[in-house]
This record gives sequence, C-alpha cells and structure tokens, in this order.
Amino acid sequence: MTIDEVVAVTRFSRAKIYRLVQKGDFPAQRKIGASARWVASEVHDWMARQPSTSRRQAPVKRRIKMPKSIRRKMGM
Repeated sequence: MTIDEVVAVTRFSRAKIYRLVQKGDFPAQRKIGASARWVASEVHDWMARQPSTSRRQAPVKRRIKMPKSIRRKMGM
C-alpha cells in the first residue's frame, strides 16, 4: 500500500502515520527500491486490534444562521 492508500484506509494524516511508525505503534513501511510500501495485511491487522474510538468519523459541519440584521446589510 502506498502512503496515500494508508491515509485513506486509516483516516490519519501522513504526519500521524509517520509519527506512529517512529514510536513503534504502527506497522513500518518496507523499502522497495526508491519507494516505500506498507503490507496491506499488517495495516488491516493493526486496525482490527485498535479500539473503535480511534477510527472517529469526520465531524459534521453545521450551518450557522446569520442574524437578520447582518443579512440585511449584506443585501441577502
């Protein structure tokens, strides 16, 4: 798996993945020539061992209603 694939699967940033690898808390990448790849089964096994709270869902964006006085000034 490439770093982009690991980011997509874990929902962690690149920096967080590399930090976890450095601490020994995430499977290390393997060098293949000039590139680095993760073994998919190691990443999936690591994810299966993590508590479900570590894979948070993205926060829901909420619209904030603008006060009428401001909307009038903006011509809305």
